[in-house]
Amino acid sequence: MLELLIVAALIVLNAFFALSEMALMTSRKLRLKQLGHESRGARVALSLAEHPDNLLSTVQIGITGIGVLAGVFGGDAIGAMIATWLVDVWPNASEYASPIGIGTAVTLITASSVIFGELIPKRLALTNPENIAAVVAIPLDWLSRIARPIVFVLGAINRGVLRLLGIRDDNRNAVSEEEIRMLVTEGHLQGVIDVDERNMMNRVLR
Repeated sequence: MLELLIVAALIVLNAFFALSEMALMTSRKLRLKQLGHESRGARVALSLAEHPDNLLSTVQIGITGIGVLAGVFGGDAIGAMIATWLVDVWPNASEYASPIGIGTAVTLITASSVIFGELIPKRLALTNPENIAAVVAIPLDWLSRIARPIVFVLGAINRGVLRLLGIRDDNRNAVSEEEIRMLVTEGHLQGVIDVDERNMMNRVLR
């Protein structure tokens, strides 16, 4: 029973990382700046969003560690529970009970992790990314500080590999005129930019 509780807690923690990553990576920085006037969480979220390398490394470390721990605590222990139950129900299956139990446990843990630890949290994050980002940013920033030494090492390796491949990791593509027009249109549709402001901006872009 303890192993089940540990695996459930790990899936919840995985969901937190997946939710945080999706919310922060899809949040609009302008909206976070607006929320930042009243919310410390939004200011922290903006800082994390502006430094995605640290964010992604922290999330990846967390998810990888959770996967390892779930395998350690879940696979054998839950597999043994399933095998014991299978032998009680079907004594003739004792020879195959252990591999069937482990296989079933791994399948259940994987399915639960994907559904409840990845898909549902990410879909939830897309419903209101900025507000969710403001809520999760402070604990994620705390975790990022703890993982900073590991993130530093991984970042150095990442930059080294990119340099070996001849890729500069500090390049930023300039915003195109078409992208600005799309942002203006989106702002108008959402009521942030009125008709006169939209027309003025479009005239400037001609």
